[in-house]
Amino acid sequence: MGLFLLALALIMYGLITRDKIGSVIIGVVPVVGLFLYFELSSIISGEFISMGILAYFGILAILAGMEGYFASIKEIQYNILAICCFLF
Repeated sequence: MGLFLLALALIMYGLITRDKIGSVIIGVVPVVGLFLYFELSSIISGEFISMGILAYFGILAILAGMEGYFASIKEIQYNILAICCFLF
C-alpha cells in the first residue's frame, strides 16, 4: 500500500510542479532508501541479498524515475506513459 501511495504522490508532484529533475529524484530516492533498509537489516542478521532482489529494486527505481519524468512533461501522451509506469 505504501508503494502505491508513493507512486501516486509522484505523479501528483510531477503534474503540479513540472520539475523534471525533482520528480526523478523524488521517485528514485525512496526506492533506493527502501533497498538500503532491507540490505542493512539482512547484513545485520547475517544473510545476504540475492541478485533477484537487487534486480527487483533496480527496476522499481528505474520505473519510479521514468514515472516522475513523464509526469512532469505537459503533453498528454507523456502523462499516459507515467500512468503506465505507475501501473507496473
